[in-house]
Amino acid sequence: MSTREMYKAGTPIDWWMMEDLARPELLQYKAIYFHNATILEGNQRTALESLKKDGRTMIFTGYPGLINGRKLDAAAASSLTGIKLRLVTGSRSPARFQVTDYDLPCTREAISQIVFGSGVVVSPRLVIDDPDAQVIARWADGQPAAAMKIHDGWTSYYFPVPPNNAAMFRAIFRNAGCHIYTHNTCHDIVYANKSLLAIHSNTYGQPVKLPGLAKVTDLFTGRVVVEKGNTINLGVSWKWITGTRLFRVEYLK
Repeated sequence: MSTREMYKAGTPIDWWMMEDLARPELLQYKAIYFHNATILEGNQRTALESLKKDGRTMIFTGYPGLINGRKLDAAAASSLTGIKLRLVTGSRSPARFQVTDYDLPCTREAISQIVFGSGVVVSPRLVIDDPDAQVIARWADGQPAAAMKIHDGWTSYYFPVPPNNAAMFRAIFRNAGCHIYTHNTCHDIVYANKSLLAIHSNTYGQPVKLPGLAKVTDLFTGRVVVEKGNTINLGVSWKWITGTRLFRVEYLK
């Protein structure tokens, strides 16, 4: 459930293990989401640091890098995320957050109020203690809870809980330079590689935008739906039918 809305953000998603951080294939990604990076071995930290370049966006949630050996180390978490964090242990707070700034790169595509988190009461908690970070949301006591920070060569996001909102994920990915296949008002689910594109949709009339000119064939019907173009109109070919369509995409050089 914590990543459900990410699949509705309009860009394909791959899953990797923390043990894969040093693999060169990760350098192809423009945005990397760290769902659970509380404990990192030394070589994993080194590999993660090597990804902080090439304009990449890194999204951290929870307690990233907080466990350092046998202690809770806010300095280690700050170093990992690139955002100065302070550990608060003397109070509890519900982990439910309302976005406070809708002019940030990650919130500009919101069409309604963004609230995320389950409301579970947590302690300890990390608060933003970085004057150079841009605050996205705050804890109930007013202390900054989520923020973004632009570094030289990369951008960092920190959220105390997964920001399970499709509009926010979409904006983060678009700002990172990821190709967005779907319109920002629909929640179609996208799977794609170099030659195949799958769309699960219940939104009619919304075009699917390809990253380049291509010939597109509907693999369920065998019909060529695009001879040479960068737009697939799902509403024309299967109006009133909710479901999944699979296309072969032959990009033109």
